[in-house]
Amino acid sequence: MIRDERDLAYKGSIENFMIEGVRNNDYTMLLISEEYLKSEYCLFEAGEVFKIRGFEKKVLPVIIENTSFFSAESRKIYYDYWDDKIKKTRDEFEKYHTPDFEGQLKRYEVVRAIIADMFVKLHDFKLDTFEQLETANYKPLFQLIGIDEEGLLQKCIAIVNMEDEDRQIIALDELQNEYKNNQEVEFSKALIYLEQKKFVIGRKFCEDYIKKYEYDVQTVHYNLACILDREFNLPDDARKHYETAIGIKPAYTFALNNLGVLLIKKFQDYGGARKHFENAIVADPTFGQSYRNLASLLKNRFHDFKNAEINFREAIRLDNLDFDSCFQCAAMAENDMRDYSLANDCYLHVIRFNPNSFDAHYGRALLLDSRGIDFINAANEYKKAIELQPTFVAPYVYLAIVLFNKYGDIKGARQHLEKALELDSEYDSANYYYALLLADNLDDPINACKHYQKAIQKKQAWKNARLDNLCAGK
Repeated sequence: MIRDERDLAYKGSIENFMIEGVRNNDYTMLLISEEYLKSEYCLFEAGEVFKIRGFEKKVLPVIIENTSFFSAESRKIYYDYWDDKIKKTRDEFEKYHTPDFEGQLKRYEVVRAIIADMFVKLHDFKLDTFEQLETANYKPLFQLIGIDEEGLLQKCIAIVNMEDEDRQIIALDELQNEYKNNQEVEFSKALIYLEQKKFVIGRKFCEDYIKKYEYDVQTVHYNLACILDREFNLPDDARKHYETAIGIKPAYTFALNNLGVLLIKKFQDYGGARKHFENAIVADPTFGQSYRNLASLLKNRFHDFKNAEINFREAIRLDNLDFDSCFQCAAMAENDMRDYSLANDCYLHVIRFNPNSFDAHYGRALLLDSRGIDFINAANEYKKAIELQPTFVAPYVYLAIVLFNKYGDIKGARQHLEKALELDSEYDSANYYYALLLADNLDDPINACKHYQKAIQKKQAWKNARLDNLCAGK
């Protein structure tokens, strides 16, 4: 039994921890409360559960704390909650323009899509409350998953749900004394130390477990490899334990995938990484991460764009919310393959599942505009990007250029260039195109020269002979 701590830092380790738990366990119990539905990490876990083929046979949703979400009206509180989080984070990103707020915004947008999908999928489940399970001594749960040793599982559930970390360890010690030499209890103890971020002692328990048991220890080797890599920065030791886990279980998808990532990041062994990603896909053809990792590797290191496309497509097919694969595929299609239709499809996929994705609307606008594909929709996408991030300067400039060059809309072009300069008076391209507009269409050479000088002070590439002559009085 594995539980994810809700206060763990959001990074790759929690993602792999959750996916490992969800996919490798026979069942996953979701304790759904109001707190759960407002937790980024819990909803991420739910998203992983519902990606799995045949998830309806693996997931055990349990309602706690009188949580209600069965009607559209009752769900509004959660939609509003995540919409407010997105709006607040977008405002902070527009103010500070830092990667942390940008990353948080993207995560909230994914979570907002997950919760809507989750409500639809839970509608067909028979859901019990936690109180109903307690009253029945969890018998419906045990009958469903076919567990005979009810006493041990009941105690494990109680320990996992303890909030106090010290009480957790004391209870596990008592359980270990009661069930001596029980592998599950000893393994749970090692995992709980890791969940509590007590990595040194967690590492020791994993190592002791491996020494004590000679079979079925691949999961311990895997967990040990994870912490040796991420918490101790010991890539050689991590590699050894991943390889041992794979040696015991050759079709160990997560170990194969993680070893591939490790080989890229720490050893620059791209051929080895490719082999492990391919083996992970053979082991579990439904695991989208391996397709995405293989596609990225093929694109970046082997320049095998056609096979990269195939793997990106499969990653997206398996997970409609894999927006990272969409954006990577779009960039590759446009810049490396000159397949603008594929790039456009990738952006539209993101927009379909996340209509408020600034990156998708802005990326599509640039594609349609710069490649001369569709200026009407390019203008519409620039407008949507401005609506989503009204303090980001570039879309105003590009929209102004489209409005003037393609539609002769001097008033609209002027309005958007002036807004861009209001946001950033030193923005070089805004100054340059505003100078052109003032000189050629608004009969204002004095201000045209002021803005032209600002542009060329920032970037000499804006030098223009006609504006040079104008400003020199020729």
